[in-house]
Amino acid sequence: MRNIGPKTTAMLSRFGIFSRADIQSIGTVAVYSTVVSSGVQRNNNLLWGLYGAEHDISWLDIPRKVKLALLEEVELYITSK
Repeated sequence: MRNIGPKTTAMLSRFGIFSRADIQSIGTVAVYSTVVSSGVQRNNNLLWGLYGAEHDISWLDIPRKVKLALLEEVELYITSK
């Protein structure tokens, strides 16, 4: 998967996430929130990497506006649980 290194790949596999299609079916914010709720420290680069993997773009090409929206979505997702 684009933007996803070996350590993140191994971590995601613990949650049954093995492909871009898996991220697409679950959603970036849900995947990220699941990982964070398991005890992994919050890390914006992980969030950007997941989004980039889902959309097959470099995390460096994600517009600032999208990044800010993702952070807001994460907060809403986590506080609604």
